[in-house]
Amino acid sequence: MYSDCIFVCLMWPCPAHTPRGMRPNERRHSPANCGRSTDSHQYGRPRLRAWRSSAGVSSVFQQISQSPQLIGCHVPSDMLSWKLHGILSAIRARQHIERRPIMLQGVIFDMDGLMVDTEPIWASAWPPAFARYGLTVVPGLVEACVGCSYERISGLVSKAYDGNPDAQKALDDHYEIGAERFIASGAPKKPGLDKLLAWLAVQGTPCAVASSSERRVVEANLRHAGISSCFHAVITGDDGYPSKPAPDIFLGAAAHLGSEPTHTLVLEDSPSGVIAANAGGFITVMVPDLIEPSDELRGRCACVCRDLVEVRDLLASGWEG
Repeated sequence: MYSDCIFVCLMWPCPAHTPRGMRPNERRHSPANCGRSTDSHQYGRPRLRAWRSSAGVSSVFQQISQSPQLIGCHVPSDMLSWKLHGILSAIRARQHIERRPIMLQGVIFDMDGLMVDTEPIWASAWPPAFARYGLTVVPGLVEACVGCSYERISGLVSKAYDGNPDAQKALDDHYEIGAERFIASGAPKKPGLDKLLAWLAVQGTPCAVASSSERRVVEANLRHAGISSCFHAVITGDDGYPSKPAPDIFLGAAAHLGSEPTHTLVLEDSPSGVIAANAGGFITVMVPDLIEPSDELRGRCACVCRDLVEVRDLLASGWEG
């Protein structure tokens, strides 16, 4: 499971931690079974070191802790940790990052496509609504609107149909078709939602919803899912914040929780939501729904998880973003 790892740490060439008989600026080899380091260092200047190891992360940690010049997250030296607290310690396969755990101040959830499976219902409402006005849905329009507020979608529709007023009427009908379904019966919960919320409740971590959808739709879905009481704040597209990818709705949710963005996790499924959370300085985890992340989008995320079960397991393992 942890084979073929990359271990990353800093070498701090302090004279007090230079092995007897070795000059401070002398090249030092990596620990046993980890190959050879790829650079040298000069006295007084820390250098990033990396090794590929087939021994596994725990084995590498053990080797690092036995070498006082190599400083990683498991080095038990108080004298060194005050300088290097919070250093990136290990990068392993599948983009899993293991770090020193911290206490999250809050978690912010998107709704559509993340907590409840609303996107297929929204998507299915486009063709009949536009057919009423003799229109067909422009290819790519539905995907472009994922995660956006009504105002932003209205602008996209206006552009796609050259300002045709019938297109705006069709958009309104599309919203009503979808809203009626959600208000009547809600949408199915995504796998792992209940487990993740239960785990966060045990940890005492406050949660909020930040959705671009209308409040009546958001509250109906939360009510049908039986999770309304899990959230300290619910921010929606009706609250006047600029649409994602602007970060304002997440910043507003964090303000309601009393949490700092750098200590607040945002869970998103859409590209616009990921961009918004990243722009706001949040710990961003993507759980893709309809759209798989590009390499550029992955670069904006602390992690990409396949579902909310994996998010729960990731947090329970002591991961930090």
